[in-house]
Amino acid sequence: MRYKNGETITCPHCRAQAMVTVQAVYDGWTKTGKFYACSHCDEKLMDVVEADKAAAKHRDCEVSRQFADFLGTNEAEKPMSEFIKHGEETQFCKDCVNYIEHPFATRC
Repeated sequence: MRYKNGETITCPHCRAQAMVTVQAVYDGWTKTGKFYACSHCDEKLMDVVEADKAAAKHRDCEVSRQFADFLGTNEAEKPMSEFIKHGEETQFCKDCVNYIEHPFATRC
């Protein structure tokens, strides 16, 4: 589950309607981390770093799905090129002896 600071949730520990707060972890006077906690029982819900990673992963999946929908392709079906057939050797200009890379034009 993803949490945000100030979000209203049902706490999994105390089952009360409460808000999510961000609390700091200290080692002496040094701040070593942050975690999300229930405002009612102050139980730890999730580390902020873990939540950010989960949110980034979800966001990346959502963006790639939206992009695939925009292009009208499905990730499960990857189209084969019309020019490349299975079992046939292919040669690309990149592998050619006469291939010349130039900043303004690439030629074979």
